[in-house]
Amino acid sequence: MTSSTSGPAITGDYVKARKPNFYYDNIKSMFNSELYSSVLSFSSWVFPLNQKNDILTDAQLCHVYILCGDAGYRLHDFYRAENFYRRSLQLYKPLIKASPHLKSKVQEDCGTSTDVKYKLYLCLIQCKKTSDALKILQSVPAKQRNVQINMALGNLFKQTGMERAAVTCYKEVLRTYPMALDAIEQLLLLGCNEDDIQSLIRDKTTKQMPQLDWYQSWIRGSAAVAAKDNFTGIKIFMEIREKWNLVGCVSLLHSLGVANTNYGDYAAATEAFKLAHHFEPMNMKGMDLYSFLLWHEDMGQELYKLMTRLNEMSLNETRSEPWVASAYYAISINRLSKAVIFAMRGSSYMGMKMPEGLIAKAHVFMKLKKYQEAVECFREVMSRNPERLEPHRGIVDCYMATARGREAMTVAIGAMKSVGQSPRVFNLCATALKKDPLTVSKAKAYLERALEIDNGFLPAIFNLVDIHESDGKYNEGIQLLKSYIDARVSPSKLHVRLAGLLSRNGMDDSAADQYAIALKLDPSNKEAREGLNRLDPTSVRANESSYELAGEDMDLEDEDEDEVNTDFGVISQADHGDSELDASIWEDFALTETR
Repeated sequence: MTSSTSGPAITGDYVKARKPNFYYDNIKSMFNSELYSSVLSFSSWVFPLNQKNDILTDAQLCHVYILCGDAGYRLHDFYRAENFYRRSLQLYKPLIKASPHLKSKVQEDCGTSTDVKYKLYLCLIQCKKTSDALKILQSVPAKQRNVQINMALGNLFKQTGMERAAVTCYKEVLRTYPMALDAIEQLLLLGCNEDDIQSLIRDKTTKQMPQLDWYQSWIRGSAAVAAKDNFTGIKIFMEIREKWNLVGCVSLLHSLGVANTNYGDYAAATEAFKLAHHFEPMNMKGMDLYSFLLWHEDMGQELYKLMTRLNEMSLNETRSEPWVASAYYAISINRLSKAVIFAMRGSSYMGMKMPEGLIAKAHVFMKLKKYQEAVECFREVMSRNPERLEPHRGIVDCYMATARGREAMTVAIGAMKSVGQSPRVFNLCATALKKDPLTVSKAKAYLERALEIDNGFLPAIFNLVDIHESDGKYNEGIQLLKSYIDARVSPSKLHVRLAGLLSRNGMDDSAADQYAIALKLDPSNKEAREGLNRLDPTSVRANESSYELAGEDMDLEDEDEDEVNTDFGVISQADHGDSELDASIWEDFALTETR
């Protein structure tokens, strides 16, 4: 191989490199023709030949290493690509240092060392070598860091808890591209306020951007959500949607879904994600959170449809969203051994911990009564996303299940600082306090505050009923439920709860009437059907045919909808292909009536 220790030798080599070279030219041509496997196969012959015969110059060899790295990356052979990129970097520095005047010519063929390091970073992330990926990007001098490097560094710094460094990187991205919405969201989550963002983008947006109002309103709404004022954020997002007729804007629907989830309005959040999936069925962003919402709302059929579509799109099984959806569906049909596997796969993506996957894994552990493992998962989510109530609530539920009431109280009260004051947080505090006779009065006070904000907040209503029932005040609990039924607050669920209370108070006839009313309002209410069956089996059998007929009509409507909206067709189990999520796993997942 030609020496790279002296300037003249490198100069001579590079001149040779400009002349035709059979081996080098063929490798480049095959790469340009996207024959990536052939590039790697042919190069495996060229490298040992070059060691004995010097058929490539140092500049050509450096470029071939990069081309082989690119070919390996495109073939998803990430470890091999990493090795080629490292070899090219070993040659690159002495090559430039020996002949600085040839730097521009070398960069024309090989790119800059910064470009190669970014490619190496991508491989390291795919290989889940997060610390190595951070080191390679940090080795790029600050003045040479482009937007790609800064964005990647910002994400890695945030993931590893280096928040100040992350803020600096995201700001550098915004100075170049004020439309980098992901950078804005991350800055807001890291504590920057709206004024900080506006000062970075004002010069480029006010003079150049037409129809600027929607953009500024979106920043204002995102800032409100980041500041835990989800109600204001939702209001602003809805105004944007209506004022500019952005009904099909998937990014805006995603923001609405997240804000409504944080606010505790799971029904509205579910609808937002449903619309996002409707307008862009191939989009995976946010579908893991959508899976959680469908599971939480007992929408088993919808969850199954989403899961099958996501699995069909996940060709390389690298995305976390299909695994999370599969985990929640497995939980819903009580396949917990499968759910554990899916949740573990969904809890990490490209070396990064995924909050929705960790939450799914925690819920599986709770179902298995492995509460300590569930707490560990919830705590990891809490450390990364303290604004999410779900991990706080999960830890409280785990502590309550293991008779650790005082620790549950501490976590619940701490949620008010991390999540902000809302009906959900007040209800969580009441849940932790209501079991202790010494703190029942405080629990009632929290529930009253929750209902002052949202008079129809069912969890708070049910917690109040629990307190009345534990005190033996059945009549007060019954009257409370009847008052909300009269106000038409989610009547089906209230009728079911009232029926249960009446039954426990020895009033079976009245309880059966309430279950029957709940079934009329919602024929799919499984709890109402089971309750009525316990009290009056003949009544259920007499009505089964009408319920089944209603179910058949609903199925026919779904089939018609699938025929019209072909993008929403349910993907059959036979269409899954040969992925890991198929075959033996899906044999246990026959489509059944779920939950």
